[in-house]
Amino acid sequence: MKIVINIFLFCLATSSILGQEACWYYLGQKKCFEMSVTKLLVKSEKLDNDGIKIAIENMHVGDLKEILEIDDFFYIEMLQTSKVDVLELQRKLSAIEDVVYASRVLWDERGVEGTSYSNEVRVRLKSKEDYFVLQKIAEEYQIKSISINDLDELKYNLILPHNPQKDAMDVALELHETGLFEYASPNLIFLWPLDIPNSVPYIKHEKNRIYPNPARDMLSIEISRAQINSIASYVILLFNSQGNLLRREQAKENIVHFDISALPNGIYFLHISDGTSATSETHKIIVKH
Repeated sequence: MKIVINIFLFCLATSSILGQEACWYYLGQKKCFEMSVTKLLVKSEKLDNDGIKIAIENMHVGDLKEILEIDDFFYIEMLQTSKVDVLELQRKLSAIEDVVYASRVLWDERGVEGTSYSNEVRVRLKSKEDYFVLQKIAEEYQIKSISINDLDELKYNLILPHNPQKDAMDVALELHETGLFEYASPNLIFLWPLDIPNSVPYIKHEKNRIYPNPARDMLSIEISRAQINSIASYVILLFNSQGNLLRREQAKENIVHFDISALPNGIYFLHISDGTSATSETHKIIVKH
């Protein structure tokens, strides 16, 4: 098995550097996503924003544009870098003892650059008798922990060890290609909310203006003069990155101001509805003090 796995690892490493997509299998179907060439998601239980920034600067693999804290993650964007640089940065960050994992940001099926993956791989055995396969894989990959799915006794979640050479995407692809599992896939993380009511995420219409963005203390929403006769029907909602409603405002004039000085730095979403039709829009807002 080691020989087979090593061959797949070599092929995967080559395609990850030169190819345009990141691919793995889910329920027998191969899924492919475009990779960001500038962004990574990093999880650390000990390092803060400054600690991550210093670590990146000491690696000399590219210039840092910004770091945003999103819940328990660090959303890192680099300047003028390449896929090779991002892969190298990913490996070097993963090698830091206080970093749980570092993964690339992907364009998801909605066309949104906001999906990534953790250090967890989900697999499904072909039968109960195949549990010994899981035990061999755990030894081969030095799996940190194995937990069974509460709803399906053939599904297991595998937590990967601290390893800068392979991430969850690499391991999931390798495990599926062995043919020993019904499927193996990385645990995907959706960075932005998907459940804002009556909205189409990230579709920006130009009838209304949101400024400044990034915003520091005050956010202004200017409703288009074409809609001036129905101003009173406009409802403006502000959500955090988890989809929790932070503020609701009924428009009374064509410019509405939100005081955001007390909000932590990060990504937020502004949902605007005219209240009289199904038309609505959602804007991604960056708060940076």
